[in-house]
Amino acid sequence: MPSSPHRGTTESSGRVGSVRAPVGIILAERDAGLRLRLREALTAEAGISMLATTGAASTAAQLATQRPVRVLVFGSSLGQREVLAAVDTLHRQDPDIRSLVLMRSQDEQEQHRVVMAGASGVLPSVTPPARLPRAIRALDAGEAVVPPTLLTFLLRSFRRASASWRPTQQILEPLSLREWQIIDELGAGRTTAAAAERLGIALATVHSHLRNIYGKLGVRSRAEALAVAECLRSQGHRRVF
Repeated sequence: MPSSPHRGTTESSGRVGSVRAPVGIILAERDAGLRLRLREALTAEAGISMLATTGAASTAAQLATQRPVRVLVFGSSLGQREVLAAVDTLHRQDPDIRSLVLMRSQDEQEQHRVVMAGASGVLPSVTPPARLPRAIRALDAGEAVVPPTLLTFLLRSFRRASASWRPTQQILEPLSLREWQIIDELGAGRTTAAAAERLGIALATVHSHLRNIYGKLGVRSRAEALAVAECLRSQGHRRVF
């Protein structure tokens, strides 16, 4: 099975033999001086390859479809609307490309909107530049990178989503065995590409199953799907084969 064209390696895990391939990134930052400083910080350590820099978030999202990108970095001088639009576009085109958004705002609600649009990481703009390469590697490894305050906010939102699904509600159709397997993989924190590899199916097939899952559960996001699936399990629902 061919790996995703954006992973930039001969294996979907990102390894060539026993050597980890460089993490290809694109940087979007309107302020030229800040863009230069971020570029220097992000490429200060081995293992990160800067594929392109741009002053527009939309251009970064377009470039990501043409190059072997694994992480996009959106700088703090970009407008929130353009970042949200770019992150949403990127997430729909290829959910396995990770986005890191540097934000001046410390408002958890605004940060939450960025995460719900599809970003995998959010950091304050005052984060020391020397910490950014570590954040890039964490994102590439499938981890989320968020401030502790946002993590608490996300956990509360997750609990509210679970609580909002009442026992009296009925799912439109039981989930299939394969759909439960995908829920399990994503619930374990794996990307869609990693889930496809572990299950031995194409990435496009995973995306198709996800659309079916959203429709059956009446949700619109991966976080909501996982919350409702956990609620179903707690109510003793069994997998239907």
